[in-house]
Amino acid sequence: MNEADIDRQLSSFVDQTRTDLAGFDVLNYAPPIWPHLYLLDATADGRLVVRVIGQGIRDIVGRPCVGLYLDEFMHGPRSRDVVRTYAACVRDGRAVRMSQCVMLPERPVVTIKACAVPLFDRGRVAKVTGVMHGMTTRARYSLDEARSSFEAHWIPGTRIETSVIG
Repeated sequence: MNEADIDRQLSSFVDQTRTDLAGFDVLNYAPPIWPHLYLLDATADGRLVVRVIGQGIRDIVGRPCVGLYLDEFMHGPRSRDVVRTYAACVRDGRAVRMSQCVMLPERPVVTIKACAVPLFDRGRVAKVTGVMHGMTTRARYSLDEARSSFEAHWIPGTRIETSVIG
């Protein structure tokens, strides 16, 4: 799937997802999207717990994260921004889309694209669902390239693009 197809899939998911929890059913979506679906529980203290992730997301994350709080396994220079974006989705009750380029030494460079949709139960956001894709955009960064990129880009302000939908 190319980047334009992923963007269309994210937009379609946001457009077709009903925001009431009772109406959410994974069977409402075509099977090719299932590996990229996730479901998070919104706790009373405002944190998000990973309830379910598809195999495509497990492949991106590279480790088990079901049962963990989102802020426990997110890492990297922009992880706080990502966690804040999800928190805003819960706080404001609005869907968001995110895109971030992740460059780590001796690892493939990956662009992550995701959307998050709040699911309401009795007037409050009880869960967040969405779709996440990771696209390898370059085979590997050497340690020197990653360090140079970090110093040039991540410290002043790593790029994370977020848009609020609705």
